Amino acid sequence: GGGTAATSHNLAAGQSMNFTYATQAGGVYSITMRQTGCSSGLCCSVLATGGGLREARDFLHETSPNPADNMARLLLETPTGGNINVRVTALNQCQFDNPVMASAASASAATQAVDVTGQAPREDIGHGGPQRFASLDVSNVGNRVYLYDTSRRAGSLADDASISTVQFLRNTADRNEYRYAIHQAANAGALDKAAVDAHGYTQVVHDYFKSQLGRNSYDNRGASMLAITHYDFPITPREFCGEVRQPGTSHNAFFTGEAIAFTDGFPDQEQLPLSVSLDTVAHEWGHAMSFSFTNLRYERESGALAEAFADWVGAAVEYSLRGQGNRLCTEDNVCDHSVWLVGEDESNPPSRSMSNPPSVRSGSLTSPDLYMGPDWLRGPDVANAKTGTCRDPDICVNDYCWVHFNNGVGNKMFYLLSDGGTFNAQRVEGIGIQNAIRIAVAAHRDHWSGTSDYPAARRGMIAAAETLDTANNTNWKKSVEDAWTAVGVTGASRAATAGGR
Repeated sequence: GGGTAATSHNLAAGQSMNFTYATQAGGVYSITMRQTGCSSGLCCSVLATGGGLREARDFLHETSPNPADNMARLLLETPTGGNINVRVTALNQCQFDNPVMASAASASAATQAVDVTGQAPREDIGHGGPQRFASLDVSNVGNRVYLYDTSRRAGSLADDASISTVQFLRNTADRNEYRYAIHQAANAGALDKAAVDAHGYTQVVHDYFKSQLGRNSYDNRGASMLAITHYDFPITPREFCGEVRQPGTSHNAFFTGEAIAFTDGFPDQEQLPLSVSLDTVAHEWGHAMSFSFTNLRYERESGALAEAFADWVGAAVEYSLRGQGNRLCTEDNVCDHSVWLVGEDESNPPSRSMSNPPSVRSGSLTSPDLYMGPDWLRGPDVANAKTGTCRDPDICVNDYCWVHFNNGVGNKMFYLLSDGGTFNAQRVEGIGIQNAIRIAVAAHRDHWSGTSDYPAARRGMIAAAETLDTANNTNWKKSVEDAWTAVGVTGASRAATAGGR
C-alpha cells in the first residue's frame, strides 16, 4: 500500500494525485479504486507506471470507473519488483477513496479456468443456444475475475503476450474522450456476455491457429490477441456517405490493425453484438492473419480476395468447433445452421452464403458465384452495378468496387474445394475444409501479393497445393484447379477491368 493517509479525496477537473505501492517481486497486480462522487460523465482516469511495466501494454493500465459499479479496476503485470506509481486524474470533479492493491505471485498463479456461457444467438437460424465455454481461461486477482489469459504463453504466445478483452467507455460529459477497461466481474457468471463470446472465441481461434495451422497467434510471432467490445463506431462524429454519423451509431466488427473490435447491437432492429458469431470473430482474426502476410489492397479483386480469405478462416474455425464429422449441407444445397453461412448467429438473413452466394441478397444486389458472370458486380454504383466500370473505389457508392459482393466467387470456390460437387459443368473432388484452408494460408503467405486478383490467387493456391501434397497421391493440385475452373477462373490475370484487376 501507499499514497496519502487520507482515505477520501475530492479533485477538481484537471487536478491529479499520486499514490505509490511497493511490490516484492514480479507478479500480476490489480489496482481498484472506488469513485464516491462524480459531477458528470467519466470523472477519474487512473494510470499505473513503474515496476517494470511495458509501454506496449498500457491499454491495461489506464481506465475509468465502470459506470455499473463506480469502480476503476486495473490489471497489470510486472516482471520485477519495485514501486508501482498510480496517478489519479480528474476528468470532471471527482471524489474517490484511496486505491487498493492486490496481487498474485505470477501469471500462472493468477490463471483460472471458469465455466461460463455467452450470448444467446438467433433462434431462427443460429447454431443453437448460448455457447458454453466450460474452461474459459481468465485471471483471478483480488477475488475478481478478469478476461486476461496468459496460459498460452508456453509454446505459442510470446512471454509478455496475452489474450485479453476490454470494454470501450465513453465520457458522456465530453464525447471526444474515452477509455478502455479490461472486462472483469466478481464471479464468472457476472461477466459481460458479449465479452465472454469475444474472449472465448478468440481463445478458440488461437488454439485453432496453433493446432491446425501450426501458427503462434495470428502473426506466427506470438502476438497478443486483444478484443474490444461495446465499441462506439465512429469514435467521433464524422461525415459518412453523405450524412453525419454520431458515435456509436454503426453496427460492425473489424480488425483495427492491433485488435478486433465489436460494436453493440441494436435490439430494436434485431441486431446482436457481432461477437455472438464465432465465424465473425474468426473472420476478423483472419483479416489479422492476412495483414501479417501481405496486406491485400482493399479494393476491387484484391479486396474481394481479402474478404473471401477471412470468410474461409471463419468457416474453417467454426467447422473445427461445431461441424466435425458432419456433412455441412444437404444434397440440394440447403445449408441452414451451417458453417457455410456467415454471421447466421447474429442476423437473418445471414451476411453471406459460401455454398450458394447468390441466395443472400443485399437490397437489389446478390453476390456472384461465377467470375465475370451475370451477377459479377463491375459498375460505379448501385444503379449501374452490373454494367460500366468501377474506376473509383468508394465505400459509400460501390463498396470499394464490391469487395463484400465479389468475394462470393472465392467463397464458392472454397466451398467446392472443401466439400466437392459439380458446378458450372465442372466436377470437383473435395479435399476437406482443413486441407483447403492449409493450402489457402500457404498460398497467401508464400505466393500472393498486395494486388493479387482471382487468377493470381488460383496460381498461388496451385503452387501451394503442389508443395503441401508431397506424396502427390491425394491430387490436391487437381482439386484446386477444378474448383477455380468451376467458378470461371481459368486464365491469366486481366488488366485493370470493370470491378476487378
